[in-house]
Amino acid sequence: MDKKDVKVVLVTVKEAVRSTFFRRGGRLGRAMYRVLGTSHNREMNAVFSGAAEFYRVDRSRGQRFALRRHVHMLEKGLCMRPRRETFAVDYIETTVGDLRKCMAGNELSDIELKWCFDVLSAYFDATSTSPNARIRRARDEFLGLARPEVPIQESAPYEVGTLQDVVSIKALEALAVSRTSVRSYHSKPVDRGAIDRALIVALESPSACNRVPWTMRIMDNPEDARLVAGVAMGTAGYSEQVSNVAVLVGNLGAYSNERDRHLIYIDGSLAAMSFILALQAQGVSSCCVNWPDIGTREKKMASLLGLEQHERVVMLILFGYADEQGLTPYSGKLPVDAIRTFGLPSGRA
Repeated sequence: MDKKDVKVVLVTVKEAVRSTFFRRGGRLGRAMYRVLGTSHNREMNAVFSGAAEFYRVDRSRGQRFALRRHVHMLEKGLCMRPRRETFAVDYIETTVGDLRKCMAGNELSDIELKWCFDVLSAYFDATSTSPNARIRRARDEFLGLARPEVPIQESAPYEVGTLQDVVSIKALEALAVSRTSVRSYHSKPVDRGAIDRALIVALESPSACNRVPWTMRIMDNPEDARLVAGVAMGTAGYSEQVSNVAVLVGNLGAYSNERDRHLIYIDGSLAAMSFILALQAQGVSSCCVNWPDIGTREKKMASLLGLEQHERVVMLILFGYADEQGLTPYSGKLPVDAIRTFGLPSGRA
């Protein structure tokens, strides 16, 4: 029996054991799964490491993710109708303190600095008549900070009526329909300016409390791209044609609480779709690649990308200029009524 046969036998035995405790169900099945379901242990370790990283940064320098979250919470308070005279008491001093520390450590971009100062200025104007001592102390500390002079437009909350409808539903539908999963590419390089424009669109995606807990690791060197693409499952047979790969990496160090552990996948996926559509709008095709939670592959990818334990791969996106002679799956979609319901199930109201 050669190594390939041994591997097949081991996979078969493992699947038989898995199917047994899933079929058994109940307490015994769940207990067996807790022992044998090692992928959950990896996620648990990553979540723990993320919280540890959050508090390590909080002690050593300004906590940028907490600052972004709190400033966004202030924005939401400013948008409330009617607006309260006193709000955000529990975290306003922490927010100003984090801003001061982040400024001292040059942790923030000009865009972030402008946003923080504009929102905090609006907040302290809105609470100017509040008798709360914590707000007064935070205001005094804020007024002592040197306001940055950056040539960026006002970034405090603004009226919804100033928004414009710039894309028709017909054009958006056409863009979505034109996007398909392409696996055959020309070797022509994708201009980095086009990639950055797609990332600008991706950064406009919603993110829980505006923390943006993801990064894109771009491989635009064909040798690197093919090496990285080959680590994922499902790329055999076409990974050698790939010239560009984006690895979407989630940062669990953005959170102090395990309740938020899914946000790297939610926020990351929202950004990924925007990135893909923005590439498509520039004539650049793409293909999403599922990332499997398999220990050996996680370890290899972490080694290639230099990932920390609190960083997890969410997915891979292959992209480039499509080979017109290549084929792409039709991938028939579901009808709308197969995935849409209105209202609560009968008897639940």
